[in-house]
Amino acid sequence: MVTGYLFDRYMRDNDPDDQSLFVVEQNAFKSLCSGLVQQCGCLARPPWTVASFIKKGHVARVRFICPHCKQSRIWASSRVLSGHYLANQKLVHAFTCAGILPRQYMNFCTFAGIGEVKQ
Repeated sequence: MVTGYLFDRYMRDNDPDDQSLFVVEQNAFKSLCSGLVQQCGCLARPPWTVASFIKKGHVARVRFICPHCKQSRIWASSRVLSGHYLANQKLVHAFTCAGILPRQYMNFCTFAGIGEVKQ
């Protein structure tokens, strides 16, 4: 049974730490996929490697670099609106409107591993 196999594989992951999760907008994901298949100006293969991964609240910010010519690109999993990531603002707004207290929000985000907005 495929479901059992996937469940067993997930539960027996050799990584001792839980993987960090982040929220991604659909258009940001599409731009990531299309950007990674585009070749760098130097036509290197493979064109991009991950140079840094930073979480800002619920959003991931990744810097890709060409291993040959050192050209870099930055991708974020959310758009920026008035200096803040839109996905972060939407999640905080949703939690607030649902009546969840700040401490409950922090606990939920910590246990889920999705990051939290500190402001």
